[in-house]
Amino acid sequence: MSKEDIFQVIEEIRTELTRLREIEKNFLRLKEENQSLLLKLNEDNTDPRSATEPFHFSLSLDQYLDSYASNPKELVDTIKVVPAQSLEFHLRRHDFEAWLRSIGAEDLASAIETVGNENLSGEDLRRRLLEVIYDLPDYGK
Repeated sequence: MSKEDIFQVIEEIRTELTRLREIEKNFLRLKEENQSLLLKLNEDNTDPRSATEPFHFSLSLDQYLDSYASNPKELVDTIKVVPAQSLEFHLRRHDFEAWLRSIGAEDLASAIETVGNENLSGEDLRRRLLEVIYDLPDYGK
């Protein structure tokens, strides 16, 4: 490989790094805007996921399940049967807590939130979720 070829490759790498840094900067800006909007929605109590909109279970962003919950009891019942991968996905994204808070189930949202800090997966995660839920007066077995 000639010196000119090496310099050309180095210049292409520099150009790509500049492009990637710009993408990263835009991503971080969008992430901040998203977090800011979510905080504002929570403060205004105008979360678009109202009590009339059910919680939709998914395995990933583009893999939806045919499982829904319209209220906290249905959510708990569905937690018992959906694939553990779905629980992991929603817990990681804080979807359960956001939906529950939007319908006024703060106690259940807080209980589920504590499980998110425990780094559990699979059936251990399901058991722990149900354990903290059943410890609540309104959701006990």
